[in-house]
Amino acid sequence: AAPTRNLGSIMTELKSVGMRGKCDLLAGIKTAQLALKNRQNKNQHPRIIVFVGSPIETDMKKLTKLGAQLKKNSYAVDVINFGK
Repeated sequence: AAPTRNLGSIMTELKSVGMRGKCDLLAGIKTAQLALKNRQNKNQHPRIIVFVGSPIETDMKKLTKLGAQLKKNSYAVDVINFGK
């Protein structure tokens, strides 16, 4: 599916999203970074907000490397963790 700005289409697809499986935090943040890099309106500072509802099982070394890359490119990241 292609990116869209149609709110109705987004809400329709969100209804079919199920909560299961494991969280791949690294891939999710990298995808968000790529989406922000290719955005249309570049007047605002890039910010990634991550909602995590499952345990984060990513290697700390990889997260530190990604954090350094995000800091270098001036991306702000907010992580909201639900659960344990």
